[in-house]
Amino acid sequence: MRAFVMLLATHLVACGGGEFQGGEANSTASTGGGGSGLADTGCADGTREGFDDELNIAACAGGFQIAGITGAETPSCNRQAGNDGAKPNGADCSVDDLCAEGWHVCADAGDVARSTSTGECEMGAGNTFWLTRQAQNENGECAGSGSNNLLGCGNDVGQDPPAGCEPLNTELRYTDCLTLDSWDCGTSDDANFEADVVVKTTPREGGVLCCRN
Repeated sequence: MRAFVMLLATHLVACGGGEFQGGEANSTASTGGGGSGLADTGCADGTREGFDDELNIAACAGGFQIAGITGAETPSCNRQAGNDGAKPNGADCSVDDLCAEGWHVCADAGDVARSTSTGECEMGAGNTFWLTRQAQNENGECAGSGSNNLLGCGNDVGQDPPAGCEPLNTELRYTDCLTLDSWDCGTSDDANFEADVVVKTTPREGGVLCCRN
């Protein structure tokens, strides 16, 4: 009988120990990773460079070398882009790889207006341009679909956009891209299709605006 009691006690201790270890492992997994912080930042690399006081929009610096902003949302390098990411120059990355999961490159002027508390661009510092998916149609309007020029929030770069593009304050044309080191809008043959061919080859001079889904 004594042997049976000792055997039963040993079995209960073993079961209790196994249960505790399993609970400890589950607790570690549930608290690790910091995913909510990344989601609030809005940028894939976990750091934002503009709109610091906003909940639903972020300026995210970095490069992307898969051309264009007019196609479907297609992250291509597992969101490793960003000036503090594994691929700051954007090799093998699309524009979408600059935004965190749960965020998207801001679609147009209306998306930016809805996502800010002030309904306005932030200017930033230095020569910077924060890209959206907004482009202009064949009439030069920020309406409907089009591939002409690049629209976003900027400082000391590009041109003033036409009326109807508010709150976006900057337009980049092919000739404007030539004055910048990081932005490439193709050749003169692409002067009406910058949104189809644009790439950004370094993390300098801005990046994209990301809006929360």
